[in-house]
Parts: sequence; C-alpha cells; structure tokens
Amino acid sequence: MTLPTATPSTVTQTTLDWWNQLGPWHDQDLASGLAGNGYPLLTLLDAIGSQYAVTEAYTRDDATHLGWGQLLDVNACPADALPWLAQFAGVVIPVGATTSQMQTLITTQANAKRGTASSLIAVLQSFLTGNQTVYLYERTPDPYSLEIVCFQEQMPGGAGGATATAALAALLAAKPAGLILVFLVQAGPTWEEMYEIPPSSSGTWAVQTDTWAALSNEVPVVP
Repeated sequence: MTLPTATPSTVTQTTLDWWNQLGPWHDQDLASGLAGNGYPLLTLLDAIGSQYAVTEAYTRDDATHLGWGQLLDVNACPADALPWLAQFAGVVIPVGATTSQMQTLITTQANAKRGTASSLIAVLQSFLTGNQTVYLYERTPDPYSLEIVCFQEQMPGGAGGATATAALAALLAAKPAGLILVFLVQAGPTWEEMYEIPPSSSGTWAVQTDTWAALSNEVPVVP
C-alpha cells in the first residue's frame, strides 16, 4: 500500500507555517523531499494542521480585512460561516437557503421586524427571482389568518420545488404566533389583485372611472 505523501505545494498554509518554524528538523525534511524520499515530517504535520486550516484561515489578514474581519463582512464571509454571522443580526437561517438568500436575510435583519407584514414580504422575496412580486393579505380569510402570494415564474423550481418548501419554512418561522398562514404560488395575478395594479399613470383600476369595456383593453403593469 502506498502511503500518502505531502509536499510543500499540497499542504495547507497552516501546516506550511508550522513546518517552516522547525529549524533543523525542517531542513532535514526538506533535504529528504528534494532527494526524492518524501517529506515524512511535513506529512505528519499536515495530518494535524489540515484540521485547523479553515479556522486559522479566518484569523489571517487579507487585502481588505484584518484577522477575523472577513467573518463579519456579509459579502466576504464564507457560505458555511453565514449562519454564525446571522446570529449577530438575530436571524435564524432556514435549512436549504442559498448564499444570496442568507446574505439577504442577514442584511435586512428580518427578525428585528419579525411578524410585521414588511418582514414577511422580505422573507419571501429573498427566495424569488425577477421582480420578486409578493401580495400579502392580512386578516384573510378571517381575523386569525393571513395569505401571502407570489408568482410561479419567479419561484425557482415552481410551487412544488425545494425553494418553495424552504420559503414556506422561513415564512412559518417569521409569522406571528397563533396566526394561520396560507402560502400560495400562483401562475399569475387574480382579478382581485389586478384590480389594485396601476394600468397607467392615472392610478389603480380601483380609483379610475373607466368602463368595463375600456378596462378590458388595459394591460396591467405588475410592479
């Protein structure tokens, strides 16, 4: 069986730093490697150093951050550390959230406004593409319920996809306790929704005095 052999170009930066500080032991190991006999000391060190590499990489300075600084920058923070960063904003990252969704949840600080209509809309919009159109109806169909709607073409994977499932989980976590939430992914707006969309600069259909014949020729503009 061939044993794995590390080289200075394949080990982690953490291992390399340790190895370079070992003076005569480093020199002897380097000579062994250059002679084609492998780097036994370096290989041993990497078995340990590779386990610390990720954490130590976070502590290093880079071109734009001091040590640990990248973990506190939502745009530079590695994806696997975003749930850790989210706790500082009081945000719980739902299972299945993508990197961009996690960043949006952190920057909008959804939990700071938890339970409000605007926070629920922001949560759902973080899962959508395109115009991210969301309709929220409070006290619908009764005082203890609310309905939140988005369009299928803006929901990756459609109504039955993994993104819609993750969006529902996030909405349920953000809604006020005791209220029943109905989540709909529609093919398009209903007539009731279109009634409130401005078809022109004159305002919504609800406040215009157009006749039915005139309205039938209008093309609604979805915000």
